[in-house]
Amino acid sequence: MKPETSEAPQTVLVVDDEPTARVALAARLKRLGYRVLQAGDGKAGLDLLRRERPDLTILDWMMPEMDGPSFCETVRRDPALLSSQILMMTGNDQPEQIAEGLARGADDFLSKAASKYEITARVQAGIRAAGLIRRLEDVTAEIRQKQEALEQELQSAARYVESLLPASGPVVPGVRMARLYRPSLALGGDLFNLVPWSDDFLGLYLLDASGHGVSPALRSSAFATFLRRDSLMRHVGSNDPGAILTEANKQFPLTERGHYFTIVFASLDLRCRILSYASAGHGGALLHRRSG
Repeated sequence: MKPETSEAPQTVLVVDDEPTARVALAARLKRLGYRVLQAGDGKAGLDLLRRERPDLTILDWMMPEMDGPSFCETVRRDPALLSSQILMMTGNDQPEQIAEGLARGADDFLSKAASKYEITARVQAGIRAAGLIRRLEDVTAEIRQKQEALEQELQSAARYVESLLPASGPVVPGVRMARLYRPSLALGGDLFNLVPWSDDFLGLYLLDASGHGVSPALRSSAFATFLRRDSLMRHVGSNDPGAILTEANKQFPLTERGHYFTIVFASLDLRCRILSYASAGHGGALLHRRSG
């Protein structure tokens, strides 16, 4: 049985301190079409694993300096090698030893007395698992990159939306603006602004589009365009809050998808110091006097 076709042969690392057994296994794997690397001890095997990143490592249990289980533990502690596939070879296939090897980081076991058919099947299974893991890692990395790009775009859009909001400070003689804007997400449907109507009247509103994210932000921007002075003059012809919200309800009705707005719109008579407002589903306005 040959390995699955690909642009380059899969790489198998054989780590065994017995040269005869190592060379024999390497020769068999080469006949199967694999690229084979060899190491005579665990430390040399780790160096090759880090440098070459083979698809599969076949590892002897008993070796000087670093045995198979210690090799596995070292690999599993290294985030860069965590997904490496390890096939442990042993002449002692007792259940207790197999359980220990798996617990210390091996993915599968292979008896040194295994037939050539079993060797081929287990190697192919390990290679297949390695391929699936690497594809998953590639997809995860791609998703992460797209997520980071999307977050950057959302942050950029959020900065643009906030740049449209009125700044704190004097607005007109006798009127000072103070604001606090903290969206729950980078981008949402909350928006407020001032509408300079004339020298004697100042409009202001606070609106919220249902939902969070790009969609409500776009819908709020469209609503804000309607609330510009020139638009209100064309559609309403009045600075009366009730008339403005009545027309807004016609322009932006509840959609079939359940999208909706809530808004409070106020008109401040700068001569008489009278504030008139209307609310459509929004929280009520609060009047705070200097006296408390």
